[in-house]
Amino acid sequence: MKSDNYVPILILVIFLSITNSLKSNTPQIHFSSYKKTIQAGKTTKIRLNLENAPSSKTSLLILQLRSPSNTKKIIYRKKIKKFPLNGSKNIKAYIPHMTPEIKNAHWVTFFKNSNGILSKSISKKVQINSADDFIIVTRNISTLGIFNSTFSLYIPPKYNENNPSSLLVVLHGRGGNGKQFIESWIDTAKQFNMILLSPSAIDPLMWNLFDWELIKKAIQQIKSEYKIKENNTYLSGVSAGAIATYLYGLNNTNIFKAIAPIAGIPKKESEFNIDPEQIPLPHDPHSQVPILNILGDKDLYFFNDSTDHYGIWMNHLKQSGYQVKDILYPNRGHTFVPKDTLLVGRFFSKNHSPMLGKIPDFSIVPGQKFKYQFKVKDPDNDSILKFKLKKKPKGLHWDRQSYTMEWSPKQKQTGIHKLKVIVIDNRKGKSKQKFHIEVKTTP
Repeated sequence: MKSDNYVPILILVIFLSITNSLKSNTPQIHFSSYKKTIQAGKTTKIRLNLENAPSSKTSLLILQLRSPSNTKKIIYRKKIKKFPLNGSKNIKAYIPHMTPEIKNAHWVTFFKNSNGILSKSISKKVQINSADDFIIVTRNISTLGIFNSTFSLYIPPKYNENNPSSLLVVLHGRGGNGKQFIESWIDTAKQFNMILLSPSAIDPLMWNLFDWELIKKAIQQIKSEYKIKENNTYLSGVSAGAIATYLYGLNNTNIFKAIAPIAGIPKKESEFNIDPEQIPLPHDPHSQVPILNILGDKDLYFFNDSTDHYGIWMNHLKQSGYQVKDILYPNRGHTFVPKDTLLVGRFFSKNHSPMLGKIPDFSIVPGQKFKYQFKVKDPDNDSILKFKLKKKPKGLHWDRQSYTMEWSPKQKQTGIHKLKVIVIDNRKGKSKQKFHIEVKTTP
């Protein structure tokens, strides 16, 4: 045989060798075990076999559960940074409680790094059964004999008369309705034992004062039928529902213990046409509620012009002495994600620090009798364990029982005296505030 005849064979051998080498170094993922039928509202286990897993710092193993009717609909998603180069990886996946029955979903898993997707694997069909207690009741409601609407209601499985629940009222965004919106909150309600009340606005495009009359009537109705923890009624909403949360919540602190607006703050030129700085905010903590504010810094409804709507509103709240937990997500637009509801649930369920009324700075003259009583409220009705006044000048009398300070400064005490108040409840919740007293030689 001539040597020329060996050339094609040699090329083929080299090609196959290179192909096998590349194949042997390609990341591979295989589904080793998983349940073919899984239950919404519960945790399921998946085992993956990995071969030649990428080891760079940017590499991720991603697991998804997708609905077949819409490949963009992701029911579950998890990013995994730590995994073996070769071997098995066990993953626990919680299927959201609100997931409806789906007969042919699929698990999808893939390796991804800065260059894109390296390899991908899709499981066989998986059936998802809806949660047994996923029951939402919708009722009609009317007020003044003119205005009619509906509200949706969810009762968590842990509820019973011996184990009262909190009541969480949630307000949908522009164009939404209570029945659809309530589904986003089921997992949170179940985890934190909350009864959900989700009203529909009379006009789906906005909330108004007539809606508030309906909401009040619905709250009264639920409280007459179910055992609600004392002083444990909360309010949250998204977008237009968030702005309504501020308007209803700040003006009805006798009803709501705390509020949590998501993706919405009062601003001019909104459908509510409200000037934030003109909203009267009381400085007395007995007329205030703790606030969780969630917003994205790319939300074009509030960051689209030269006016700092966000800064104006936050400053207005804090200058009035409100207790605000502010979450501003980077690179997030006008959106609402399931994680938000869990943040809200945790915020409402935690111990809230004592609320200390806004303390002004004072100006007095030597010999003038000065008296001031601090205003304090604990949202959880905890007892105040400690009330400290630090750096108080000589001669200032401090009464821990009545939260009152009295002082008649002497001539030699002219100048600025900086003080700090610290309030601690019996569950170690703490609030503090600084202020000063200026003693002037002349009024």
